[in-house]
Amino acid sequence: MRLLNGSQARIYQLSAEGATMMKIASDGGYLASPVILERLVLGPGDRTEIIVDVGGVPAALVYSAFGRVLELRPNGRTSSVGALPGKLTTIERISDSEITVDRSFHMEQVGNGWGFNGVQLDMGRIDETVRLGDTERWTLTADAGQHVFHVHQTQFQILAING
Repeated sequence: MRLLNGSQARIYQLSAEGATMMKIASDGGYLASPVILERLVLGPGDRTEIIVDVGGVPAALVYSAFGRVLELRPNGRTSSVGALPGKLTTIERISDSEITVDRSFHMEQVGNGWGFNGVQLDMGRIDETVRLGDTERWTLTADAGQHVFHVHQTQFQILAING
């Protein structure tokens, strides 16, 4: 299934009830290999692809705040697709020697809204300029609270989360 969170501000936390859920792709394409998930966090604008192995009994996607949001019922016919491959694609890792710029962004509450590095976000202002051809490493940190962060019209690799 391809999922898109088209809401403006809601962050969904989905789990599979009665089945195994595997993430196979994100906004940037296939993952290197399938990842079994207990819970899928989907922020506004996030896109992801999952496989839910229903088997022979009904299963459901469940959102912790609402309960069941989608019920999946098998039709009694077996699929001849076969097992999911252990490797989906090859992702070339960016080496440290390719990094030309290091930037740090601290997301926090500033005034009546969110901001970066102590400056309130203003969609009419450009705070950073990325030069075409540069390979940058961004370090992102945040104060308490929830807010999504994603970069538009580019590809990126996540090197580490929480260390």
